Amino acid sequence: MLTNTENFREVALHFKEFKKYCNYPPNNHAKSQYMLFWKEQRRRCMEGYSAGGDYITGYHYFYLNFSPIWILEYEKDKMGEDGSKIIGNRINDFPLFWDGDYKFFHYLDEAEKVGKHAVCVKCRGRGFSFKSASMGLRNYYCIPGSKSFYVASDKKYLIEDGVLNKAWEIMSFVDGNTPWSKLRQFKDTIIHKKASYKIMENGVVKEKGYKSEIIGMSVDKDVDQIRGKRGKLLVIEEGGNLSDITKLVSIARSGMEQGKITFGLILSFGTGGEEYEDLEGLEELFYYPDSYNIYSIPNTWDKIAGADSRCGFFFPSQMNYEGYYDKDGNSDFITSKKIEEKVREDLRLKSKSNKTVLQYIAENPFEPREAFLKQTATIFPVSEIRERLAELEINHDKYRNAWWVGKLFTGKDGDVMWKIDNSMVPLESYPIKDNDIEGCVVIYEMPYRNDSGEIPRGIYIAGCDPYGQDDSFTDSVGSVFIMNVLNERIVAEYTGRPSTTFEFYDNAVKLLAYYRALCNYENDIKGLYDYCYNNGYLHLLSETPEILLEKDVISQEVSGRKYGTPGTPAVINWGLQLLKQYLLAHNPVEKDILNTYKIQSPGLLKELLHWSPKGNFDRIRAMSYLLILKQEYFKIIGRDKTKLPYSPYRDKFWDRPFQKTPLIKL
Repeated sequence: MLTNTENFREVALHFKEFKKYCNYPPNNHAKSQYMLFWKEQRRRCMEGYSAGGDYITGYHYFYLNFSPIWILEYEKDKMGEDGSKIIGNRINDFPLFWDGDYKFFHYLDEAEKVGKHAVCVKCRGRGFSFKSASMGLRNYYCIPGSKSFYVASDKKYLIEDGVLNKAWEIMSFVDGNTPWSKLRQFKDTIIHKKASYKIMENGVVKEKGYKSEIIGMSVDKDVDQIRGKRGKLLVIEEGGNLSDITKLVSIARSGMEQGKITFGLILSFGTGGEEYEDLEGLEELFYYPDSYNIYSIPNTWDKIAGADSRCGFFFPSQMNYEGYYDKDGNSDFITSKKIEEKVREDLRLKSKSNKTVLQYIAENPFEPREAFLKQTATIFPVSEIRERLAELEINHDKYRNAWWVGKLFTGKDGDVMWKIDNSMVPLESYPIKDNDIEGCVVIYEMPYRNDSGEIPRGIYIAGCDPYGQDDSFTDSVGSVFIMNVLNERIVAEYTGRPSTTFEFYDNAVKLLAYYRALCNYENDIKGLYDYCYNNGYLHLLSETPEILLEKDVISQEVSGRKYGTPGTPAVINWGLQLLKQYLLAHNPVEKDILNTYKIQSPGLLKELLHWSPKGNFDRIRAMSYLLILKQEYFKIIGRDKTKLPYSPYRDKFWDRPFQKTPLIKL
């Protein structure tokens, strides 16, 4: 608990009372009380300041005492029914001391001291543009020759009520009220200011002065223009809007590092709720900071983060919530979170669009994962998927050790056999960035066998999204999923792209045979059909489901192919809806658990989180074809169980009344 924090704002409070920083008369003599006072102020802005047994950083000191900002002032007699203040005005004043700012500036200080960079994911409305503007000005006034860059995807984030507008407002104040004023005779534009002046020597105009600079850059989609920029500070504004932010950070590092020495700080800011794919880049910086030489701290925010989980700096909505922090800036996390939970609930009840609710949550997150909720077009239950993925990531070793990872091969008698191969690595990533995308078969649950040691035909069904070319310049892969229709669990997966399509089809067909599973697949690509036809495996492919015609998902002309399902827009859309319904349905065996929480495939869960109308989502497509076959299967079961689409394979298992058959929990 922070106490007596006004000690850190003593010169700002003095200015508020007397309209000047000190009572000493201006005197330019180096040893005058006036100049000694300002020398000490500059030292505090550079080295930080200790008071009452605590310490704030130099950036924080300059912000509190020399950076007036626009803050809220409440009308004391205008109160809400619950006692909360609801009416106020924006006034220009010095920043209040906040525990959130205290932690943020200490995070930056620690990053600089160990030669690393920084990333901050934040809620809206906490004045971070003012904070970052103040940082560049501290360098401008206190460090000769320093350069502070502000980078954004668009100029509007710099000059249209952006960070540079705020910087110039503070600059005007400092120039008018301190002896630190600088001439700007060489560069003084809305996008670039340099502290220097002109002199004439031997008829030649020369540049003299401090030569510190503040420079704004709009990079849009050309992040390469940041290459070679060397400075003390590089701030990336609204990183969620910036194309290729990970590439930008990688390029910028060459201007802020030399060998093992880091001499400049890269700070990436981002707010949740953006409608851009680029939010994925900010998410990568935040959750995988070590890959970009970014300073990481324990992830104490995500409620299901592992004990060793680390991330960048997070500023949640319940921190310094307006009206709910004490005079020393300590946040009332409990009350503010309760208020925000009520706001969210009201929004859910009153809003017609789930997107509106997700947008609000992402802009006012309680935990980092909420800030990265996709707003573009996702139709899947994001919160549940994130929880399940986090559970798999936290307990990865536990789940991984329970899986069977390896190869399938054909034995001497023609049966498909299983062989564990721990050298093989399942493809769990998305987006797929690694060059090694071969993947392998992963078995989550071994096939059920009856008393005769056989797998009853019809228990297992499959979906496959194949590919048709050996070489590809995309990140597309092939994917197969196997489902036990009795407990609706995914029992096996094969996702990958080996060196040849023959290998993929061979592995996929062996997996189908191992489970005696009927497979629905995208028949726009002929390779899987040709492989099965040439090798006697057509019985493993489903005929084109009749339900597609019955529901007018495809036309009679399109259904002319005997096997598989066409990848038309209507089919794709229906498959997506079926997948959404599946995820939100309660498991038939464990009725209090959604199917989402039974998924063991990290790659599938990641695809579901990143889904948008554009892009390769091969696992999702495979699951869609599987669920279309499931619709066909239960349509036939409901109509006449003796006309199963699996002839000539019949099993006594299916001669029993279907409704009375106990569900099998493996």
